[in-house]
Amino acid sequence: MGAEVTKVELPGVGDLSRWIFISEDDSRSAYFHACNRGKKSMTLDLRVPEGVEIFKALAAEADIVLSNFKAGTMEAWGLGFEDLAAVNPGLIWAAGSAFGHLGADADREGADLAGQCAGGLISTIGHDGAPASPVGVTIADHIASQNMLAGILAALVSRGRTGKGQRIDVSLLGGQVWAQAAEYSHFLLSGEVPGRSNGGHPLLRGMYGIFATADGWIGIIGVSPDARDAFYIAMDKPELALDPRFQGLLASREDMQFLFAELTPAFQQKTTAQWCEVLREMGVRYAPVRNYAEAADDPGMWKNGYLQNVSASDGKDIAVVGTPIGMSATPLQPQAEAPELGADTQHVLSGLGYSDAQIDAFRERAIICLHHLAICTANMKEQIEFFTDKLGMELQALYWMHGVENTWHGFLRLNDESAIAFVCNPDIEGIEVHLGATHAGNPGANSARGTMQHLAFKVENHEELMAMRDRLRSKGVPVMGPVNHGMCVSMYFAGPENLSLELSYSEEPINADLWIDPEVVELAGISAEELARYKQPAPFADQAGGVAQPSLSGDGPHMTNYPPGVYEGVMSVPDEVMWDSLESEPPVKQAG
Repeated sequence: MGAEVTKVELPGVGDLSRWIFISEDDSRSAYFHACNRGKKSMTLDLRVPEGVEIFKALAAEADIVLSNFKAGTMEAWGLGFEDLAAVNPGLIWAAGSAFGHLGADADREGADLAGQCAGGLISTIGHDGAPASPVGVTIADHIASQNMLAGILAALVSRGRTGKGQRIDVSLLGGQVWAQAAEYSHFLLSGEVPGRSNGGHPLLRGMYGIFATADGWIGIIGVSPDARDAFYIAMDKPELALDPRFQGLLASREDMQFLFAELTPAFQQKTTAQWCEVLREMGVRYAPVRNYAEAADDPGMWKNGYLQNVSASDGKDIAVVGTPIGMSATPLQPQAEAPELGADTQHVLSGLGYSDAQIDAFRERAIICLHHLAICTANMKEQIEFFTDKLGMELQALYWMHGVENTWHGFLRLNDESAIAFVCNPDIEGIEVHLGATHAGNPGANSARGTMQHLAFKVENHEELMAMRDRLRSKGVPVMGPVNHGMCVSMYFAGPENLSLELSYSEEPINADLWIDPEVVELAGISAEELARYKQPAPFADQAGGVAQPSLSGDGPHMTNYPPGVYEGVMSVPDEVMWDSLESEPPVKQAG
């Protein structure tokens, strides 16, 4: 509709719908593509002060701010309605939640299914006695979004009269109640729960339902009195036209069950296409029950713009879902592509007046890039020992994890752009480890969905990479690489507890004096001498890449989950051969 929309996403992760892939072999996301075409994307960490200030600068020039965080999240960051209205009195601030922003469930998180469940929609689906089932689309999300849009448009009209913005609140739950206003009203007026659809609608007790045909299904959307005789004759049931039970506008549920049972065998005598022709001729409202492929074959879908072919950036046409709204003076044109994560960060920040140097500084301080990755461990001390001794990482924090009972949190720093965190509690020891499921074991193996396949730390240049390889090998850690990938140069090795690690070409640094808790240090079995060593690991003299691979029969640790003999074979490859072992050219060739 002409709005310029900037999507603010978490650095390194983005909108989680980006990760709902079409298939295991196709990493495109239909969800993200459908809902984000034509938007800009910038990455920004709203949990740090600089990120909040940048967002406020955006809000100062915006008409509308939308969010769908758990109620109270934006306020906790200093980005609530009152906060942003202070910098932009005309701002319309809209928030979507799962269960509403007030009440005992205001702080509960949820998604589409939560709305369907809590709002009663699922209780209406299917036949009596059949298992419950949700709608096969994210309908609660869409309904809540449409409610938010309606609120925003009304607020824009109000602002045009008063000059003042306002707060808009919608929820998945509220949207489901509103979408079922007639059914809820029936309950509120009568005390009777309408019940399940049973192939039709519990409150519309007439010829309103779906029937199986010879090759599919068809929906009958009411039969008017002037078409009733012709309809029952076509069904080879002329006697029903004279049955007093079906002469009025509202039959009993028992009578409707009888009628549907009588008509079901008749509908099965013709195909769906044949019934469409018969019903169209007699003027009865109908619709074939179609899947998406069948619907997309309908020329009317394209004629009305519900599906459209649009030109992508590479000049090729792609089919997209269009718009359900037709506008004569300002026709709507859907866009072809959704943005890559952070594609417009530089442009948006430059537009706010930030210099290239300032933007680079934001990236270096992790305001617009990944901050750290937290990993569960059963032995905090073993992990600290490995990462400080083998990699020279500095222990910067070790404390009781905030809000998590009986759990420690530890942070180690390699440089300003690479850090790692560990989470440790007594229950982790009893969780079984399964290579190929909980852990990959090596950088080329699989692990279960949602698990970490491998963790890469950034180093500054090739010299630093080689120095790190020497350090690891001198400590008895086998290292694969470096390997030239073209887009980066990497080397691989293992860490404690089957970690698969890689080296490849925060706000202000954490103050270790403030964030290393003596109580946790003692509980972890770390002595004062060890603590001093962890905070200031011993330096290592650069050997210029000359340290030989340690024996594979040593304690390691070693990368795992290879087929028998493969690990030994790979690790025996000379370093100079490994450098050229993989394809380093980009897959897309550019002219010139």
